[in-house]
Amino acid sequence: MNYDYDEEVTRAAADDQSTSKFTRDIIRAAIKRDPVDVANELQVLADMFSDRADRLLEERLRGSVSRLQGDDDK
Repeated sequence: MNYDYDEEVTRAAADDQSTSKFTRDIIRAAIKRDPVDVANELQVLADMFSDRADRLLEERLRGSVSRLQGDDDK
């Protein structure tokens, strides 16, 4: 398989100082691995963190609604 174009773009992102260090580190580690394995593992992580973000946002929203409802009772 030919990954030349993808690798060039990926390496550019890994070297771009506007890319976070966290992301650059992940790109540099991932570029050495099988792209299918990386894609699958990153999808698992994306799902996990998306679920976490949804839970946190829901908790904050519930807290905001509770505070608003408490203000109405005064």
